[in-house]
Amino acid sequence: MQFQLRPLQAEAHENIRAEIDFCETRLIVQAPCGFGKTLLAAKMIQESLDKGKRSIFTAPALSLIDQTVERFHQYGIRDIGVLQANHPLTALHRKVQVCSVQTLMRREIPLADEVFIDEAHLQFQFIHDWMRRPDWQDVPFIGLTATPWARGMGKHWRKLIVAARLGEMVEKGWLKPLRYFAPIEIDTTGVKMVAGDYHEGQLSEASRKTTILADTVKQWLEHAQDRPTIAFCVDRSHAQDMQARFMEVGVPCEYIDANTEAGERQAIGKRMESGEAKVCVSVGCLIAGLDWTFVSCVLFARKTKSKILWVQGIGRGMRLHPGQEDCLLLDCAGNQSLGHPYDIHYDYLDDGTDASKAKREADDKKVSEPKKCGKCGAMRQPKLRACPVCGHIPTPPPSVSELDAKLKEVQRSGIAMDIKEKARLDLLKFEDMQSWYSSLLAIQEQRGYAKAWANVQFKERFGSWPDKLGLHDASLDSPDPMVSSWVTHRMIKFAKSNRR
Repeated sequence: MQFQLRPLQAEAHENIRAEIDFCETRLIVQAPCGFGKTLLAAKMIQESLDKGKRSIFTAPALSLIDQTVERFHQYGIRDIGVLQANHPLTALHRKVQVCSVQTLMRREIPLADEVFIDEAHLQFQFIHDWMRRPDWQDVPFIGLTATPWARGMGKHWRKLIVAARLGEMVEKGWLKPLRYFAPIEIDTTGVKMVAGDYHEGQLSEASRKTTILADTVKQWLEHAQDRPTIAFCVDRSHAQDMQARFMEVGVPCEYIDANTEAGERQAIGKRMESGEAKVCVSVGCLIAGLDWTFVSCVLFARKTKSKILWVQGIGRGMRLHPGQEDCLLLDCAGNQSLGHPYDIHYDYLDDGTDASKAKREADDKKVSEPKKCGKCGAMRQPKLRACPVCGHIPTPPPSVSELDAKLKEVQRSGIAMDIKEKARLDLLKFEDMQSWYSSLLAIQEQRGYAKAWANVQFKERFGSWPDKLGLHDASLDSPDPMVSSWVTHRMIKFAKSNRR
């Protein structure tokens, strides 16, 4: 078969081959869901077959084995054996072995000239031990993942090849663009942290409150009724409660967990694609490797600190599909603090050291929270001025030059102001105040002021604290000139008063 690689795939292929030619044998290839990482691996495997060489491709879940074999068959690769329990395609003499990691742990590893590790961010200790074995030191290991951000990956892999970023693939039309809404925030007060994420049991309890379940279903009914949807939940109990809530309001809802057999998964997929079922709830088994291109809505009903989980889950709905223009992301848990999915990216591997951790934390601080449109409520990247959904552009506060009334002191939250000032403030809209607050935060960051400085300045200007007005704690890349002028005026006034 003639492999037709797109430009970014061809570039990644050349970079991998170049690194291997320079004797680099521990490579991670980063590319978002929908890039065609399996096609890239198939291209390299076919090249090895043409030279009489052997290849191993490992998958982390049993459900991915048959899916990978089917893809390889589509690409014309037939010399395939499968190493998974009592699989009917078991044939160790075949030059290409598609292996379940779990089965490979208990079997003798077949000989191979190259190894592909799918979903390499999962970091199986068995894989790391395998790569360290002396007789495998010269064999190239190529890890494939959309999210190579797990702590300590750099201790095992030596080179990161960034084949594409999520936003880049959307711009090129390889993925559906996101329409991102964050209508609900789960209260995690009192929920402990375990291994860098929320305690599963406590988070499940917080997420299963009647009001949260009801609001989640309500938001789906309002925004996504006609969209095939995957809903990611905290645990089985949460997923089952969510399924029951959807069923109560007449929405056909499926349930998948790790124990759902392959045949039933396929049947659920067909019901979802035909429209017989509308929503499929799950916990984590649909996070990786799912190829349901018909999914056009991802509902996050779980709050997480994991950017890997966040981006992997969102990717399940972004594959191109006929008749679909975009993917709707409903964040019904409040994960916007992780950043907009287009903006989450690292160009290095974490090696587990304190220096690497400090660098990651510094980079995380540079990623601002998405901003909510004051008109339609959609979340947008901080660098975008216009809302990507409705096109709304926040405008600076209007001046009220036509009011020439005599000055009269009016008390507002203990602050004296004239009647013109009060009239102007009454005309301010939510997005205008948000723009002011975000500009003040930007000035605070640029000048190194104390954390409370922006809040105090906003209180002085508007007579109320930002959080009381529901404003978001997200700064702009550059402050609005009007706000900068106001701050400069206040500083000059303060300096003069000090001199007096």
